[in-house]
Amino acid sequence: MASSQGELVPPWLKSLPLAPEFRPTVAEFADPIAYLLKIEPVAVPFGICKIVPSLPLPSKRTTLGNLSRSFVALHPDDPTPTFPTRHQ
Repeated sequence: MASSQGELVPPWLKSLPLAPEFRPTVAEFADPIAYLLKIEPVAVPFGICKIVPSLPLPSKRTTLGNLSRSFVALHPDDPTPTFPTRHQ
């Protein structure tokens, strides 16, 4: 079925160049408008671009809180998870 879908794509569409993709750092993306103005000369010829902002890492407290809520959601009758150990 995938081959039949591939045949439906017109040849001119396959020949289009890929849009540029930008991955700014947290510091670069602190001011998004300034970043857009910076990449504008590269992106304008394509008419479109993809910007993937880097996200700051969550704190340990946030991560552990999310993990704890996940365990409670999986086993609402036992809010304290236990992890079996293995001998290696």
